[in-house]
Amino acid sequence: MAGLPGPELDEGTKRLIDCYKVNNFILFTRNLSKGPKQARLLIQDIQKRCVDSGLPLPLIAADQEGGPVQRLAPPLWPRLASNREAGSWETPEDAVIEQARQAAEVLLDVGINVNLAPVLDLSFSGQDDVLAQRCYSNDASLAARLGAIYINTLQSHSLAATAKHFPGIGRTRQDPHLKRPVIQADAETIISEAYPFEKAVEAGVAAVMTSHLLYTALDARNIATFSKEIAGVLLRGVFGFKGVLFTDDLEMGGITEHFSVPNAAVKALSAGHDMLLICHDQSLVQKSILAIEKAVEDDELTEERLLESAHRINQMRLFVQGGGG
Repeated sequence: MAGLPGPELDEGTKRLIDCYKVNNFILFTRNLSKGPKQARLLIQDIQKRCVDSGLPLPLIAADQEGGPVQRLAPPLWPRLASNREAGSWETPEDAVIEQARQAAEVLLDVGINVNLAPVLDLSFSGQDDVLAQRCYSNDASLAARLGAIYINTLQSHSLAATAKHFPGIGRTRQDPHLKRPVIQADAETIISEAYPFEKAVEAGVAAVMTSHLLYTALDARNIATFSKEIAGVLLRGVFGFKGVLFTDDLEMGGITEHFSVPNAAVKALSAGHDMLLICHDQSLVQKSILAIEKAVEDDELTEERLLESAHRINQMRLFVQGGGG
């Protein structure tokens, strides 16, 4: 899933579609800076280019959480409540229904079909203010209940929801955009704090996004992005998740301090991820595709592993087009 540099369909993105057959895209404020009319035109241009290149209609994603993380933002779009605001209402369930309904309305209006929300991390005291605003609660049961309501409301509009950042980043004091945080909690604590994700899976969430954190009690060597224990054994095995597993942006410092992006792409696929986010540098998308092809040739990745991901992504395409789960 690739990012675009600006508010128009550029030559680099056309090349990704035509030559590399990329048809998953993520939009940021830089792509949506001129309002709804421009956003619709950009997405229509992407869709047409994909279809003209013989590809299915694209998955188009954005982070429309509310509060400080809202890509379709005021004054061009209505302000959405943050998770912390919604969770602190006297009737938080009603607030979350409205939060998800409003998100669905603005996203569907322009043609975005995947929302990289809700955040299901827990908010702990002393946490960074921005992350705290993105969390419903420090109570796993409340966060789980509100997350399931958000998912059900959003997905009732044939929009794919994404529970993030599995198995939870609430305990970190470092920004994984810049560094690789380490969570030292024991396995029982980590799994108990991942309860909102377990309930999200039960609610039928279309996608889950992992974090670039190291959870030493679950996998002493691999961050969640590269961990078969976390992605496979815990999420798909114990929790029973069958949907699309996203990485967080592979260009974050939590990755690039230690690995090249193409190497990280191969390792994430090997661990069981389906969708690789590369949000800024399109040359890294091209290099990652070539690295994946070489990994298959060298038997580092199997075609069967990639076909599993292709099937799950195709199921998501059917869902957002109104074809069911």
